Amino acid sequence: RRQFIDQHTYLPDQILALTDRMSMAVSLEIRVPFLDHNLLRSSLKIRDENKQLSNNEFKIWLKTHLGDRVPKSILNRKKWGFASPIERWLDKPGLKEIIKLLPGQLSDLFDSEYVDKLIAEIDNPKYHNIVWRLLILAVWLKVQKFSKPPQLTVQELFDKDYVA
Repeated sequence: RRQFIDQHTYLPDQILALTDRMSMAVSLEIRVPFLDHNLLRSSLKIRDENKQLSNNEFKIWLKTHLGDRVPKSILNRKKWGFASPIERWLDKPGLKEIIKLLPGQLSDLFDSEYVDKLIAEIDNPKYHNIVWRLLILAVWLKVQKFSKPPQLTVQELFDKDYVA
């Protein structure tokens, strides 16, 4: 039942839609080989007990049947996600100066003291995601003041002399 729900909701509405948008945004062609309709139809015939996890082992059936075609180093490696390189982005020249402006930019929405505390911890990876989200929110709020999408850098958006 969970597989059916995933195939009819989460997969098309979330995973595939986001993958499609993100790949198109960078002109990247993505293939989803395990969604071939013949393979998918065949996977529905696999008995439930063969889909169960054992010792937190994932994709047992797939590993068993591809074991002789895929190198062991790939077959047995740990899962890893696709994470955004926020730490590298935050190190871009001039960005930390813009981030220091966020308490004033977001004072209508958030407690400035709290945002100040987050920004004071900008070098702590624990706070990178939230600071990045605050920056994106501030950029979005600034862009909304324009009648059409501006052709400006983030630096220009936050320039005190620039008015929308």
